[in-house]
Parts: sequence; C-alpha cells; structure tokens
Amino acid sequence: MIRAGVGIIGIGLLGLFGYYFLADHTPQTNLEKAKGAAIQVGDTVRDKGVASLVDVRLKSRFGMEATRFLHVYYDAGRIVVYGMAPADMDPAALSAAAASAPGVDEVEVLVTPRPAYVESLPTVATPPAPQSPDAPPESP
Repeated sequence: MIRAGVGIIGIGLLGLFGYYFLADHTPQTNLEKAKGAAIQVGDTVRDKGVASLVDVRLKSRFGMEATRFLHVYYDAGRIVVYGMAPADMDPAALSAAAASAPGVDEVEVLVTPRPAYVESLPTVATPPAPQSPDAPPESP
C-alpha cells in the first residue's frame, strides 16, 4: 500500500516535471530546461506544502466551522488568507496563526464577514451515556 502511494506521488512529480520541461519555450539547452523544470517542481511542492500547513494550523486553532470558507495561498514567503469568516473572528488572530508557520515572512488577510444566511455546520450530537443494568429504565 505504501509502495503504491509512493509510486503515484513519483508519477505525479514526474508528470509535473515533464509539463514544466515541455512548457518552457525559451531558447536554451535541454540541461538548462531540465534544471529550470526541477526548480519549478520544487517551488510548487514547497508552496503547496506551506499553504497546507497554514490551513491545518488555522483549522486546529479556530475549528472547522470558523475556517470552512477560508482559503490559503503561499508564494515566495508570502501567505494570503482570503474568504469569508464569522463576524466575531479577529483578523489579527488569523494573521498571527498564519505567521507562526515556518517559511512565512509576510501575511495578508483578506476576509469578509460571513453573511447571516450561510448556515452553520450541524453539530454532532453526543450519544447518551450507557446505563448500568441495575438502573431503572427511562420513561418517555
């Protein structure tokens, strides 16, 4: 199972490399095109990784409900957090949470208050506690 996952990731990275290699139409040698494609693949993977890390940090700090309409974009040390957030969410707290990720030099927060007609996610009800066999049955 792990081998299959690693193989799929490898094929994806190879495809991304091929895309960047073939999309480069500047007059240069194949070696230079390959180096440029490898650098672009590395940048793409790093950018997506840092954006995902910031997204996970925001979700763990503020919860899924608060961040379900927020998006994160990362490029060259700059993070942009954009979307809709609850009216009581502090943009400074979002900025501080995003800035705590490694590799983030600058944070820009572009959030608007979520409209009232956007419903909250339903909460998961906690199951009733199991009763002991000696307890009397509950009446309806």
